[in-house]
Amino acid sequence: MFGRLDSTMFLIHLAEERAFNVERPVLSWTGALTLLQQKASQQLLVAVRKKQTTLVEAVTGAGKTEILFGTLADAIEQGQRIAVLSPRVDVLNELLPRLQAAFARVKICLMHGLVEQSYHYSQFVLATTHQIIKFKAAFDLIVVDEADAFPLSNNRELWQGIFRAKHPEGTCVFLTATPNRYLRKITETTISLLSRYHGYPLVNLEFYQTANWRKQLPTKLLRYLEDFHQVTQKVLIFVPEIDDISDVVSKVQAIYSGMVTGVFAADPERLTKIEDFRTNKLRILVTTIILERGVSFSNLDVMILGADEAVFTQASLLQTY
Repeated sequence: MFGRLDSTMFLIHLAEERAFNVERPVLSWTGALTLLQQKASQQLLVAVRKKQTTLVEAVTGAGKTEILFGTLADAIEQGQRIAVLSPRVDVLNELLPRLQAAFARVKICLMHGLVEQSYHYSQFVLATTHQIIKFKAAFDLIVVDEADAFPLSNNRELWQGIFRAKHPEGTCVFLTATPNRYLRKITETTISLLSRYHGYPLVNLEFYQTANWRKQLPTKLLRYLEDFHQVTQKVLIFVPEIDDISDVVSKVQAIYSGMVTGVFAADPERLTKIEDFRTNKLRILVTTIILERGVSFSNLDVMILGADEAVFTQASLLQTY
């Protein structure tokens, strides 16, 4: 979009209009928060009103999106401009219908590399983190989901873009289950939610030491697939490398006669495959760590092949869990 940029050039930005027609009630969500979610939601609202840079440390499945609703609604009612950012397109495509349902009277501008609609000025922007470099002093509230994930991790330019896009009197909120040292350093307040919304304990992990799984699938996985026709679960199989996907898919297809496919970041059919998996048109999906975080699936079993390989860091394994 910008073409070549170098230090001899200037970027010009338009002054903010900040003339939003706010229709009340802003929040149309009719769900209910748990007691722990209510506490976290109120703490976040207070911190943002005080303009405190805030870290929300919440386990996967804690309901971070719903915890945001009160704070987002408050900002919109005050005529503030907000941006919700995520590192991944898959997360945005899942968030959009939930946010549109919760804020039915608010127009949301979706921005990412695969979006078909053109940019339009909006009080509420939902975007990938890379899109934020197009703004300067634009947002009163910036919420960054999965703030420790690639491409934000160790990316100075993107972090500069986030803080440049924030209005001088605005604030930022960072969400993650696995905060790193940098996030703890730049935030003034931490809100913790270490329980999933349904209140049930985390599932027990099962570890199996295998031989060369690339040569032959582990016995545990083979037995699981033999009985797979009898259950209603879906299964997500994580592999370390893109080159592993086709090999594992072919081995699984030799046992399971249903639809099996794989997906990776640059897959041109990525969005379609993930939606088919979510809507039960597809029951087995082999993937890289692009689906480690930020997406929600029901009735799901998860298996990780080669979990000891370097690509599966402590953070990525916790997110998968």
